[in-house]
Amino acid sequence: MEQTQHWAYSEVPWCRRASNVVWVKFIHRKIGKSIYCLDKKLIFKNCDLLLNDEDEYVQKSIGWLLKITSIHHEKDVIEYIEVHFTAMTRATIRYAIEKMDTDTRKKFF
Repeated sequence: MEQTQHWAYSEVPWCRRASNVVWVKFIHRKIGKSIYCLDKKLIFKNCDLLLNDEDEYVQKSIGWLLKITSIHHEKDVIEYIEVHFTAMTRATIRYAIEKMDTDTRKKFF
C-alpha cells in the first residue's frame, strides 16, 4: 500500500485516480487465514490530498473509496463527509453515500 501512495502526486489524472481505486479491494480483505484492514486514517489522508482535484474521475474515485470504506466505518465516513461537504463535488458525495440507508442519504441531498 505504501508503494502506491506517491501516485496521488502524479501529474497524470489516471494515476491520481488509481491511488484511490487500488485501495478499494484492501479496505477489508481476507488474505489467507487473516484479514487485512487498511488504516482508515490513510484513506482519509488520501481523500484530503485529492479533494480539490479538478478531474471528475479523480472525484468519483474518492466517492468510490469512501463508499467501500463506509461498509466497515460508516460513522467515520459520515463525519468525513459532513466536515468536507462544501469542498466535495456532487458526484463525489453521490458515490460516497450510495450504499448508505435512505435517511442518511436524504441528510446530504
